[in-house]
Amino acid sequence: MRVLDVGCGAGILAEGLGRLGMGSVTGIDPTPKCIELAEAHLALDKDGLPDRVGYQNVTIEHLIEEADLNDHSQLYDLVCCSEVIEHVHG
Repeated sequence: MRVLDVGCGAGILAEGLGRLGMGSVTGIDPTPKCIELAEAHLALDKDGLPDRVGYQNVTIEHLIEEADLNDHSQLYDLVCCSEVIEHVHG
């Protein structure tokens, strides 16, 4: 199963999903510091989690713009967006 964690922050949910055995988890966040923290924490893992979890400093809008929807390798089985709405400026 391929999972996309939108607004992953420091990667808490993404790593948890990786530990649950999801095939691959991609965490995205528009804040560079969040991605930096998530990658640093992931690097501490000794159980192979970095093989299943990765992070990108990108917005969901950019990810959609760049996607080739005919390329099924770019599709996700599950998309999560946890604890994000309270951080959206409107």
